[in-house]
Amino acid sequence: MFVDRPPEEDTAGKPTFTRLIDLVRCGVDGNRFAAVAADQAELCAAQVWSMPHGMVTMVLSGALTADAARAVLRDMVVRLAVGYGDDRRRAARSLHFVSTSGTK
Repeated sequence: MFVDRPPEEDTAGKPTFTRLIDLVRCGVDGNRFAAVAADQAELCAAQVWSMPHGMVTMVLSGALTADAARAVLRDMVVRLAVGYGDDRRRAARSLHFVSTSGTK
């Protein structure tokens, strides 16, 4: 997903984004994201997708250190999950599990 390509030609991230949509749907179906309507999975996936991309931009520009960006991203993920209806502690545990399991 690169800025210099026309959107219709840029399909490099499509399989990953589709997987992210499916994961959001799992959260909705499993009632973790109770505040998200079933038809909003793609919208929420786009919000999640934009977070690390924004952090990378800030690190590359020198606005944040990599460590600061990781801290901001961890906080944003938990806050977004809570906004979607998840429990704060459960969201933090899930994030900790993912970050320590090698599944990144």
